[in-house]
Amino acid sequence: MKGIITVLLLILCAVVVLGCGSSRRPPPPPPPPKYQPDFAGCPGDVTKLPDPGTLATVVSWTEPTARSRNDGNRKVVVTRVGGPSPGSTFQAGSPVKITYQAMEGNGVPPSYCSFYVTVEARYCDPLPTLNHGRRTCSGSRDNIYGSVCTHACSAGYKVNGPDTVTCKDTKQWDKRAPLCEPVSCGAPGNIDHGSTVCFRGHTYSEMCSTACNSGYMHTGSPFITCGANGVWSNADPCVDKEPPTFPNGCPGNQVLYTGPLERPVAVFWTDPDTNDNSGQSVTLTSNPARGSLLGPGFYLFKLIATDMASNEASCMFVVDIKSRECDAITAPANSRVTCSRGYVEGSECMVTCNRGYDIQGQALLTCLQSEQWNVALPTCDAGGCSTPPTVENGVLKCSSGQTYLATCDLVCDAGFEVQTPPYIQCTYNGTWTTPGSCADTEPPDFPQDCPDNIEIYAASLGQPNLVTWAPPDVTDNSGKAVELVSDIQPGSNFSVGVTRVKYKATDVNGNSKKCFFTVTVNTAVCPVPALQPQTTQGVRMLYDCPDGHVYGASCALNCTHGYPLVGSDTITCQRDDSTFPPTMTWYWAGSAVPPECTNIQCPELKAPKNGALSCNQGNFGVDCLMSCNVRYDVPAALPLDGHIYCNSAGWHPSSVPDCTVLVRPGGARFHSDLAYYTGSCKASLDELKQNFITRMQNSTILRDACTNVPTCTVDNVKVTCGSVSAGRRKRETLQDFGGAPERNKRDASQSHFVRIDFDIAIPYQPNATQSFDDYAQALNSTNAALKSSLQDGQGAFDIEGMTNAGFSPPTLQADCPAGTTYRVKTPLSCVGCSKGLYMPDQSGQCFECAVGSYTELDNATSCTPCPQGMSTLSTGSQSQDDCNYVQRAVTLPTALCPVFPVLLVNTSHVTGQRPVTFALSTGGRRILGRQAFNNVNLRT
Repeated sequence: MKGIITVLLLILCAVVVLGCGSSRRPPPPPPPPKYQPDFAGCPGDVTKLPDPGTLATVVSWTEPTARSRNDGNRKVVVTRVGGPSPGSTFQAGSPVKITYQAMEGNGVPPSYCSFYVTVEARYCDPLPTLNHGRRTCSGSRDNIYGSVCTHACSAGYKVNGPDTVTCKDTKQWDKRAPLCEPVSCGAPGNIDHGSTVCFRGHTYSEMCSTACNSGYMHTGSPFITCGANGVWSNADPCVDKEPPTFPNGCPGNQVLYTGPLERPVAVFWTDPDTNDNSGQSVTLTSNPARGSLLGPGFYLFKLIATDMASNEASCMFVVDIKSRECDAITAPANSRVTCSRGYVEGSECMVTCNRGYDIQGQALLTCLQSEQWNVALPTCDAGGCSTPPTVENGVLKCSSGQTYLATCDLVCDAGFEVQTPPYIQCTYNGTWTTPGSCADTEPPDFPQDCPDNIEIYAASLGQPNLVTWAPPDVTDNSGKAVELVSDIQPGSNFSVGVTRVKYKATDVNGNSKKCFFTVTVNTAVCPVPALQPQTTQGVRMLYDCPDGHVYGASCALNCTHGYPLVGSDTITCQRDDSTFPPTMTWYWAGSAVPPECTNIQCPELKAPKNGALSCNQGNFGVDCLMSCNVRYDVPAALPLDGHIYCNSAGWHPSSVPDCTVLVRPGGARFHSDLAYYTGSCKASLDELKQNFITRMQNSTILRDACTNVPTCTVDNVKVTCGSVSAGRRKRETLQDFGGAPERNKRDASQSHFVRIDFDIAIPYQPNATQSFDDYAQALNSTNAALKSSLQDGQGAFDIEGMTNAGFSPPTLQADCPAGTTYRVKTPLSCVGCSKGLYMPDQSGQCFECAVGSYTELDNATSCTPCPQGMSTLSTGSQSQDDCNYVQRAVTLPTALCPVFPVLLVNTSHVTGQRPVTFALSTGGRRILGRQAFNNVNLRT
C-alpha cells in the first residue's frame, strides 16, 4: 500500500513541474501612487505678552485635523509629537516649536504641521533711586510690564508726586516717579528770658541755637531740632541763676544782758534792704531765728535772702549775750556752800554747817543786779554731849572730854571680850554713838568629862544591839543654862563595829565644847561547821548558811551523792555569855547525837525472768546490770545496756521488767540519696525514676554491694525537684534535700536541685548454711560496699545535663514486726515490751496495761480487757488471774484520813484470810492501799 502512495506522489510532482515549465504569465501592473495626508487648519506662529507683572502666560490654540488624499473614508490619526499642549503656561524667552503628525497607515508616509509660540517680555526704564524713602513693586521684576510700584518716605520726609506708578505695555510708566522731600517746622519763636538763632533752614533735622539773657542760663542743651512730625523740639528753659543782693549790708553787731538767774533774752533787729535781677520779691530768713531766746554766749546770726528761683545770698552779724555775777563765795570752816545758779544775778547760796556745828548769822545769801551779795557770810561753831552710857560686864573710859567727835574706849570684865564697836563718839546732834558689848567667849565645861568607852557583843541575828549610858555633867562661867546635844541618844541600836558618840554643850552666847566616847559592838561568830569529817570517799555533808556563822544564824544540812540524812536538817549558832569573850557553839534539835549522812540502803530487787542481775554495792547506792538468757533480750523499757541503779530516791526504774523473747528482723534496708544541680524542673520525674532503676539493675554497683546477699533489690525510689533558694549557701540547700555533702560546684545557670531517694532492700532468709550472725556480717559488708560505690561512682550516677552535687551515706533500717522497735546493737534485734506492758506503735516506748486489762505476752501491741464485771487492782497486770469481780461501792471511814468512796472486790477464791481490797471510785487508776480487815463495819 505504501508503495502505491509513493508512486502517485512522484507522478503528481512530475505533472506540476512539467506544467510550470510549459506556460509563463505576464508581469502585474505597478501599484497606484500613495499621497501623504492633508492637514486642515494648521495654526500659524503665536506671539503673546506675559501676564502683567510676570514672565509667563497661558497660550491656547485649536488643534489641527487631517484627511486622507488616498481614500476619503480612511481614518487619519493626528498626534502632537513636539511641544506643550494647548492651555499650557509658556515662559518669556525663545520661541517654542509645536509639531503635529498625521498618520494614515497602509504604508502611507506621515505628514507634519509645525508652528512657534513666543511670549514676549516687555520692560520699562528703571525708576530713579528714591532717596529718604522705600519703593515696593508688585511684579517679579520692578520694571516689568504690569508691575505697580508704591512709594513711602522715611520719617521726616513726605512724598512729592503720585504714590504709585505702573509699567505699561508700551514700555512707559504711566506717571512720573515721585520724590521724598523733608517736612518743614516753620520759623521758631524766641524762648523765655532769651533768643533763638537758626543756621540754615527750618526743615526736618535742621538745628537752631538758643541764648539766655544776662543772669539766666540753660539747665541743659541750648539747641532745638526740627522733628519728623514738623514740630520743633522743646528748648531747655533759661533759669535765673543770679542770687539777690544786700545793697546796704547786714545789721550791726549787738551786746545784750540776760535777766536774773541768766534768764534768756530775745534778740531782734531791723531787716536790711534786698534787690534781685528778676524784679520779683525776695524772701528773708535767719539762723538763729528772729526773736530767739538765748542765754549767755557769743552768737553768729546769718541772714539768708532767697529769690523765686531759689537762688540764695547771705550776710552775718554777731550778738554777744552776757550775764551779771557776784564775787565767788569761799565756804566758812566746818561748812559747805550750795548755790542755785552759781554766782549770777538772782542766784541764792545756802551755807550749811557740818554735823556737830551750829551756824552763826544768816545762812541764805542772794546775788543782786549790782553784782553784790545781800548779806555778810556766816560762821560755824562746835557743840557737845552728856555723860556716856553704861555697858553690862564692862566700862567706858573717856580721855578727850565730851565735845563733838570726842571718843570713849570700852573695857570688858575678865572672861568677856569687846564686841565691835570698841568705842563711842559724840555726834553732831549731841548724842553718843551706840557702844559695843562685852560678849562671853568662854565655852562650857565638862567637869567629869564624857562617859567611858563601851564594848559589847552583838545580839542574836535579827535582834537590835541596844546600848544605854548616863549623859555627862556640864557647867558655864555665865551661870546661865547650857544646851547639851548628842548625835546618838542612850538606848539606841548600834551596828557591828566601832561607833563614835559626840556630846556638844552650847551656852546662851553660842560658845560650845564637845566630848567623845566610843561604843564597840563585836561580832559573835561560831566556828566553821564540821559535824561529819571528810572521809576517803570525800565530803558527805553540805552546809547552806545564807547568813554566815554569826550568833543566831542557821545552816541547812544536805548530803552529797544521795546519802540519806539522819537527824536534824538544821543547825543554829548559839552564844554562852558566862565567859568573856562569850563561847560560840552550834546547836541542833532532837538529839544530843549530831546529824549524820549515812550510807544508802537499797531494798533487794527481784531478778528478771529468763535473766539475771549483776549488782555492785557502793557508798552512793547500788548499780545493777541486767542480762538475759539465750534467745531472750532486754526489753525496750530499759536502756540499751540494761542499766538499773539505786540512790536516796530508790530504784530507777522502781522494778525490774522480765526479759522478752528475742525477735530478729525479717529483713533490713539501706537508705541513701543522690543530689544533682539542674537548670529547671521541666524534665519528667517519672522518666528520671525509671532510668535510675534500670541503671542500678544493669550496673555492677548493686552486684558489688550485694555479693553476700544476692536477693537484694532497689526499692522505694523517689525523685524530687526544687529551686535553690536565692542568697542561701549551697550547704544549707543540700541539708534541705537530705544533707548530702557537696561534690561539685554548680553552674550559675543551674538554679534547681534534684534529689533521688532510694532503698537497697536485703531480706533475711535463714537456712542451713546462713545463720543470723552471718546475715548481720553480710549487712556490714553491704554497707561498706554501697558507701564505697557512692563515693567512687566513676560516672555510674551521672545524668546528662545535670551536675552531680553529692550523696548521703547509707543508713540502716530494720524491718521489725508490730510491737517491737529496731535497736542498734550487734547483732541487731527488734525489742518490745515485757508482760503487763504494751507498745501501740514502733516508737520504742512501753505503757502499762490500764486497770481492768492485762497482757500475758511479750512484745504485745495492746492489752486484753478483763471479763465483764471484773477488774484488776492496779495497772501493769500480767495475767487474767489478776482480774476479780467488782461487788459494790462503800464508804470506809478511818481515823487517819477523810471518808473515801471505795470499790469492794470479791476475793473469795483466795485461800486463807479474806482480805478486802479498796480503790478510788474515780476509775481505779491508782491504788491507794491494800489492807486485810477483820470485823470492819462498812457503811454504804
